[in-house]
Amino acid sequence: MPKAGFYENNLQIAIRNIFRRKLRNFLTFLGISVAISVFVSLLSISSGLKTQFRNIVMQYSVDIIIQPKSADSLIMSRIAVLDLERLKKINGIKEVYSLVMGAIRTSWNSYFPIIGASSIKTFASKINLTDGKLFEPDKKELLLGIAIAKRLSYRTGDKIFLSDDDSYTISGIFYSGSNFLDNGAILNIKDAQRLLKRDDYVNMAFLQLEKGFNTEKIVEAVNKEFPHLTGIRSIDYSGNSELFKMIDAFVWLISVITIFSCCLLVMNTMIMSISERIKEIGIMLAVGWSRLMIYKTLITEAVIICLSGSLIGIFISFLTLYSLVNYSGISLSWIPANISLKVAFVGVLISLVCGLISSLSPAYILSKISPAEALRYE
Repeated sequence: MPKAGFYENNLQIAIRNIFRRKLRNFLTFLGISVAISVFVSLLSISSGLKTQFRNIVMQYSVDIIIQPKSADSLIMSRIAVLDLERLKKINGIKEVYSLVMGAIRTSWNSYFPIIGASSIKTFASKINLTDGKLFEPDKKELLLGIAIAKRLSYRTGDKIFLSDDDSYTISGIFYSGSNFLDNGAILNIKDAQRLLKRDDYVNMAFLQLEKGFNTEKIVEAVNKEFPHLTGIRSIDYSGNSELFKMIDAFVWLISVITIFSCCLLVMNTMIMSISERIKEIGIMLAVGWSRLMIYKTLITEAVIICLSGSLIGIFISFLTLYSLVNYSGISLSWIPANISLKVAFVGVLISLVCGLISSLSPAYILSKISPAEALRYE
């Protein structure tokens, strides 16, 4: 067969072969879609969760972030109030801010995120008020995220009950860009500690230094004075807590299982395809096709199945995340509402790797086929 126009014919033959066994290839395609959907969803949740927690911490315009060494996550982090008083006494520290966060059960949501800030002014430059003003610490006021405000039809000046007998006035509606924050509330740290039953500790501490003091030296002083705490320069903070490391390990374990299962699935389909077309392959070899040309056809089939499966899988993942965020009975504010291009690219790349790896075994079988024996095959 002449090589002129081969790639065009190669693609046409690959597509034709896919449609020759519609049911089997559809099941293979479906398996890849589900596997990629699970992987992309988990990776999106992992990436979104880390980004949102990192953004929350970075709302503070501070020099050093303090967190416990044994903290598994930002929410599970514990810093005693007494430690905050001791931190203030270190030479070079101008101000110590603190943050407490968690979730409470309300009449409309069993997991409503709240954040208590010791100084709302440190948030002011990072949060966009769409309506109203910042709350006053000595009043029972709060800022409500724009997403939850729209969902529950709340406006500035309305009363909102965070418990059966504990109401707050909405002083302002804010937009932060963080799905977690925009589905929650920011209030005075004392009120948040009381609601979360955490009067004796906070989740994070933030240090603002006096001008002229070296950040690294202060970090060393804090780590020496408080062996149970860890000081991190704010520019170095990445939110790599033990919880995030565990999540990353789990996601990549799932990805390895995904690649392995997809490869087995596609490989099985391609081996069956070869076994059913041995006589046809013999004819192709007899009329001038090289084994490489036939192998390229098989690769094209595998790549088409895997690539189309990954695209549908990403779409399924998008619908899943969007439905969880917007149509679930509770506000799953820690789940991202969309999929980043980076995550989508990784999903597509994994599917292509699956297609290439799954073609190795069929290539070996193809290399052993004799044209004469193939033509006599029944």
